[in-house]
Amino acid sequence: MSKPTFIYKHKKAILLSGIVCLLVAAAIILYLLLSVPQARKDDFKRIASEKYDTVFLSMYSIENYEEESFSHFRGQTMLKTAYCIPDIDTLQSYMEKIALSGNAITTIYLGIRPESIDATELLLLLQEYPSVQYHIFLAAPSMDYWTALSDKQLEEQLSAYRSIMDTMLPQSNITVYHFATEWVLCNPANYENTHDTIADISRTLMLIFDSMYDFRITPENIEPVWESFSQLIADNRNNSTIYPDLSDYTIVFFGDSVIGNYTDSTSIPGVVNGLTNARVYNCGYGGNSAAYYPDAPINLPGIVDAFIRQDISPLPEDAQVYSGVTEYLQNSPDTKKLCFVINYGLNDYFIGASVTTEDPYDVTSYSGALRTAIHALQEAYPEAQILLMTPNFTICFSNGEERNSGAGGILTDYVNAAIAVGADTNVDVLDNYSELNIEAANYDTYLLLDGCHPNERTRFTIGSRIALAIR
Repeated sequence: MSKPTFIYKHKKAILLSGIVCLLVAAAIILYLLLSVPQARKDDFKRIASEKYDTVFLSMYSIENYEEESFSHFRGQTMLKTAYCIPDIDTLQSYMEKIALSGNAITTIYLGIRPESIDATELLLLLQEYPSVQYHIFLAAPSMDYWTALSDKQLEEQLSAYRSIMDTMLPQSNITVYHFATEWVLCNPANYENTHDTIADISRTLMLIFDSMYDFRITPENIEPVWESFSQLIADNRNNSTIYPDLSDYTIVFFGDSVIGNYTDSTSIPGVVNGLTNARVYNCGYGGNSAAYYPDAPINLPGIVDAFIRQDISPLPEDAQVYSGVTEYLQNSPDTKKLCFVINYGLNDYFIGASVTTEDPYDVTSYSGALRTAIHALQEAYPEAQILLMTPNFTICFSNGEERNSGAGGILTDYVNAAIAVGADTNVDVLDNYSELNIEAANYDTYLLLDGCHPNERTRFTIGSRIALAIR
């Protein structure tokens, strides 16, 4: 007996419907596979196949952070992801993949854009993995970003930042870091774009994020840090400092380690370049004094003489001054708009060099060496501006109050001598001793741990002062 025709038609309809459903499902799967960014696919492959105990996930680019740095300085085996995570759902998928990797994860670094994620949802996700220590790096976009926001956008952004801080602060396994300080935000040379710092700055932040400054948010500092951050943005939005465009200027820096030991965008020349677009040449020499003494290969008058004669042979090849002068000579800059910045004095004080002698051009004295160098530059470059800086405060030798030789003086003697030479030679002087307001009670805010060299914050201040002093 044959089956009714409608049964065959019914089965055929079911079969066709099933095929359609399979095709739709396959299409959806194919779409999802094709729509997943390659960077995310690559991250998931690494997460599943590699061995690690630390992970760096981020909502902004962390390309310039190096896995090797975390291994070298913190003993962590890190997996740094490449994809910029856009939302909480994607972050959750990453956390699930990590949990299934078979690795015993001790630490997760999170680069967070607070405006793109809800603080409570983030906390709930992190609490699913309570054995992990979390370090949250809040995004620190440049000041150009903050000043371009509307008032409403700014209010929303600040609310999002504060919400992350307040929500995470009570958690014992979560630490929040906020890098939004003036020397980071206000120097355009620190950034590749509004959110991504250059490699040198990323490395600097990684090295100091848990040991210096007020980057780590704690119950004790959250209010002053927040007030400082909010005020910094308000000041720059309402009455920002206008730095001159010096893109047609060449600025040559002569100095000791305060100049020569730093060559990135946080160096004093780097700050000046970032704020003004001037071409800068770092001819500093760490450990050098202005005054001549027998153990030094060369001192300030000799360096200036070599510079003027365009002869690098007297310069130590392993010193920054050699690289700086060489770079200057290779570029052959126009000298019509030229400025020289001179910063010496700390090493003169440390070695006990004479402050001054009867001979105003005695290069064995601090004053004589400065005067000799300045006059040589004035004769060779009569149209150039010369800017002389005094040595900054130091805690060394009882806050600079001890004499280091019978002929030498205390630190303020060298400061006053620089000011006097500036007046005698008719050059501009920046008093970094008095006007930076550094003293024994607050030196750790402005100087490195050695109590001598300016930290990034102070180097930014000095650089900004120079930028405004260029005529």
